[in-house]
Amino acid sequence: MTKKYNFKIDLRGNFTEVRDQGSRGTCTAFAVTGCHEQHRDSLEKLSEEFLFSCAKHVHGSNDNSGVSIPSAFQSIKTWGQTTNTLLPYDAYAQKPMKLSSIEPIILKDASNRKICNYDSIRPDVSEIELHLGKERAVITGVSVQPTFWMANEANDYLIDVPQADSMEGLHAVLIVGYGEKNDGKKFFIIRNSWGSSWGDDGYAYLSYEYFMKYNLGAWFLPKGA
Repeated sequence: MTKKYNFKIDLRGNFTEVRDQGSRGTCTAFAVTGCHEQHRDSLEKLSEEFLFSCAKHVHGSNDNSGVSIPSAFQSIKTWGQTTNTLLPYDAYAQKPMKLSSIEPIILKDASNRKICNYDSIRPDVSEIELHLGKERAVITGVSVQPTFWMANEANDYLIDVPQADSMEGLHAVLIVGYGEKNDGKKFFIIRNSWGSSWGDDGYAYLSYEYFMKYNLGAWFLPKGA
């Protein structure tokens, strides 16, 4: 079989299996959780449910709509993050938990996993490649275009710029590597939150052109944060 991809940096082995957010607007919680898990250099599964609930508290709202990436990081600075064992994710929950309803033992456990800082970086291909080369995953938000749904085997799991713009929403993903196809098309490896049956075991290849046109910024956790 002809090799289709040349992966320059591939950090997928540093992560737990890809999970599924379901129909809730929790993509940011999943992307930031993946980043936090890698930052801790551990395959211990952390709780997206806890993170989403805390981030909604930062936002001052209590519904299943999305949260910003800075709000999610800020919640980890303030409350930390508990494990998925202590507070499992509920894909069918109608709304996040109120902090007052979270058991003290869970809050205490979460406080052991706080971060001191997070940072934004210039959403530039070379800048992100530099961070990936240091084994630091990068979170980005993107505009969802029609081609985002076409990350399947027939399309080599590639998400490229569509022929015509048609924004279908906003979405947060985790960039965990980069490479290029045999035809020279360069891409970032992205970790999604739609389960392992989506894309290439939950991952896809986001073209540099798509990223540069539709990204909404980039963030990471510096070492020692």
